[in-house]
Amino acid sequence: MNPRPKIKVTFKELGVAPPTGSNDSFFGQADKRTGEVNLDPRQPEDEMIDSAVHEFLHVACPYMAEAKVAATATIIADALWKLGYRRKK
Repeated sequence: MNPRPKIKVTFKELGVAPPTGSNDSFFGQADKRTGEVNLDPRQPEDEMIDSAVHEFLHVACPYMAEAKVAATATIIADALWKLGYRRKK
């Protein structure tokens, strides 16, 4: 079994407009092979934690279906947010 790659995060605008879920901009992207994760810095902080966990799950569990990744990320992100975890800027 191959170990998962180390996650490397970069902040990068991933579309013309800030991501909203109803436009063509992405909240985040992950390369499952390399562990590279891009997050759009224009999203609200509470959405950023969900996007980060979502993309991290893609790297950690590359076999997991998208619907399961989305649901699991939201549960974890909500719990972390309630605990007070925030991104250092």
